[in-house]
Amino acid sequence: TPLGRDSGGDPDRIPDLTYGQFLRFHRDIYHPANGLFFIYGDIPTAEHLRFLAPALNGFERREAHVATPRQPRWTAPRRIEKDYPVGAGEDASARAFLTLNWIVDDALDPARAWDWSVLSGLLVGDEAAPLKKAMVDSKLGADIFFSGASAGAYEATFHAGLKGSEAGRAEAFESLVLATLERIAREPFAPGRVEAAFQQRAYETLEVGRLFPLSLLEAVNQAWPFNGDPLTFLRAREHLEACRARYAADPLLFNRLIRDGLLNNPHRLLVVLRPDRGAQARADAEFAERMAGQRARLDPGQIAGIARSATALAAAQGVPNPPEALAKLPQLKTGDLPARPRRIPTESGQIAGMTVLRNDVFSNGVNYIEFSADLAGLPAELYRWLPLFDDVIAKMGAAGQDFVRIAERRTACTGGLWSRPEIFCHASDPARTIRRYRFGLKTLDAQAESALALLGDLVFAADPRDRARLEDVVSQARAYYRTRLVNDGSGTAERQASRGFSSAASILHLFVSPDALRFVEGLAEDFDGRAAEIMRNVGRIRDFLRSRSKWIVSFTGSGAVFGALSRTLEDWGAHIKHEPASDAPPAFQPFAEPPREGLAAPMLVAHCAKAMPAPHLAHPDVPLLNLGLYLARFDYMLPEIRLKGNAYGAGVRYSSATNTISLSSFRDPKIVETLSAFDGLSGHIAAQNWSQTDVDRAIIGSAKAADAPIRPAEATDDAMVRHLRGDTDELREARYAAALRADPASVKETTLRVLAENEPRSAVCVVSSREKLEKANERLKGKRLAVSDILS
Repeated sequence: TPLGRDSGGDPDRIPDLTYGQFLRFHRDIYHPANGLFFIYGDIPTAEHLRFLAPALNGFERREAHVATPRQPRWTAPRRIEKDYPVGAGEDASARAFLTLNWIVDDALDPARAWDWSVLSGLLVGDEAAPLKKAMVDSKLGADIFFSGASAGAYEATFHAGLKGSEAGRAEAFESLVLATLERIAREPFAPGRVEAAFQQRAYETLEVGRLFPLSLLEAVNQAWPFNGDPLTFLRAREHLEACRARYAADPLLFNRLIRDGLLNNPHRLLVVLRPDRGAQARADAEFAERMAGQRARLDPGQIAGIARSATALAAAQGVPNPPEALAKLPQLKTGDLPARPRRIPTESGQIAGMTVLRNDVFSNGVNYIEFSADLAGLPAELYRWLPLFDDVIAKMGAAGQDFVRIAERRTACTGGLWSRPEIFCHASDPARTIRRYRFGLKTLDAQAESALALLGDLVFAADPRDRARLEDVVSQARAYYRTRLVNDGSGTAERQASRGFSSAASILHLFVSPDALRFVEGLAEDFDGRAAEIMRNVGRIRDFLRSRSKWIVSFTGSGAVFGALSRTLEDWGAHIKHEPASDAPPAFQPFAEPPREGLAAPMLVAHCAKAMPAPHLAHPDVPLLNLGLYLARFDYMLPEIRLKGNAYGAGVRYSSATNTISLSSFRDPKIVETLSAFDGLSGHIAAQNWSQTDVDRAIIGSAKAADAPIRPAEATDDAMVRHLRGDTDELREARYAAALRADPASVKETTLRVLAENEPRSAVCVVSSREKLEKANERLKGKRLAVSDILS
């Protein structure tokens, strides 16, 4: 069925697509008759419909295309093996991906969908979940991935996957998964584990997150496009309680689901993805030969006609929309904007020597608590160990309890508990870098005291001494870096290009970069020789946080939980000693000569980045600079790189966290043309004759962050960050007022001046395949990229 196809198309087949087919598909499918209109907000529906009517009246009514057919069920399991490209010089060992996949049920049935959602949490939802633990403990791969229940269109699916494996282990992997499921299905789940799984699903029905409207749209789209009731999956709490009632009446509900939906289900697919050093070169050669063959079948007149059409298309794409067309688009006016940005209603106080921020924001029964510890004084050599410390907090034991028990506690009393280092520039002092370590959790009222006790055990007694578990954690960290640096190629390129412009950017690069991968690979490859070193340095970070760090707390939630938090902080005050320590942050090495780099990894596309220094957040240029970059993003970067160049995405942005400007492209088929477009940014801005209407468009587009609804999780986070970096309400309001006063001349002058001052120091990084990077270098001549491998 069409559900088995990639919605983005098959790159090998796209050259066969004719322009006529493309137009016909667009005409037939992208039509209001096929549309489903989702409206969110406090504008009355009748007003929305009056607004939509003129736009829809110009289309004829037609029969809507029905949704796709269901997948026919198999009578026996199947297996497929595919190769994927890795670099010619890369180590291909332990690089296979193995997945076992089932179609298990009707995704449009909310009862079945919620049963599978709860079972997914039971099987793979935390470090103690039996299927996840069995896969990790087996040593058949580095870590699990793509595991659990899912749903798409009509079909509910379940998956179990391993990364960092070998193709020859596929049979052992399949046998392991099936045998583990067989063992699990024999005995009822412990009631406490089931209750914890229900509780995890409950957070989904209670939370009002930043993307709350999008979550409602996704719930509607689970059924509506497939001829189902659009309200079905909006009744989430009702369905969860019904699932709870089914379990209460039948404690073997989930055991039977395993047996019927997985063990006795023949619609099962084993997928083996094998690394192949020659795959990329073969694919490129086959594509080039195919294109040469197509060209050979054309006569000179046809070739010239294609060239003329391409030139005409590029020219048309570069023509701005006429004012009369733009006038048809509904637009807010700057007068519609609020006079000042929303403030988070926050009270600041002291408990046991710690600053506590209490945010008065509706949280719908969920409590959000964040703790931030100052890293000033942490020895510089320990910063590179902080990501591994995150993993110890997330995946190992504490306070005399092994990782299984800690994972069970985490699932039973929190809706998530996380930790991470946070690095950003101060709002008004460009020489000051804020270096913190943050813990965060969310919990319900009834579990709050247990959640705080768990956090205390992790903060004060995290234990890295389980050697076998620590080896798994290090192996998983290596697999994580190998995957993230390639899959997040745009982030990798941007961090690499920005690292020499501020201390904050340098430290962030230390955490996630090819250098970080090399560091973790060294630990994994010589684990026996370095295990004691790992335990010692993780312990040093733990001891620093509990003895020398200054703590700040941000809270959003109920009065009862705030009382529990206050008592906890009084108790912690006896353990946190705030001992003075001299500060020696990691050395920052500014670029002596801004680099032009290529990072090679197996991929069919490129991710390009260009970075340069920028003013600090409180600098008077920043409000006007942001407006200029907003216009450049939509009027230049997207048309040049996304529309003409066919990249999946492109942009330019200012980062106040690192005091940098970065230009980027995402999943880009071109390198040389994109870098040329980056270099043309200032020229484009200089040639513009922006009107006040243009600037107002940028003001309105940029102001949405200032007027966005304040969600409880974001309030907890934003209040903390603003407090730490000195970004006061007064500074935010001053930036907002400066943007509202902006005129075309000041926006253009400021943007061009900032670019002129900093672009000569810009650095470039491109993440792509070695073949594409070397081919680009043949054309870049004096601006060649220094190429190195991400994965060695």
